[in-house]
Amino acid sequence: MIRRMTTPRMTGYRIACGIVWAFWTVAFLVGAVGSFGGGNVGTGLVLLVLSGLAAWYDVRIWTLRARRLTFFIIF
Repeated sequence: MIRRMTTPRMTGYRIACGIVWAFWTVAFLVGAVGSFGGGNVGTGLVLLVLSGLAAWYDVRIWTLRARRLTFFIIF
């Protein structure tokens, strides 16, 4: 009974956060590929690491393991 009360649920906010972090994963990955193609190895490596971290957090959101959700949008 207690485990059921503390287990996170799939909510609309969690889905929105998952979609936003999936977007950031793809954006960082595209930026990394573009940087490697343009000869900027350092920038490409940084973007590749950021892409991996964003993907890791996105997987945690979708598998209900993320306790705190961050909605991250920059215009």
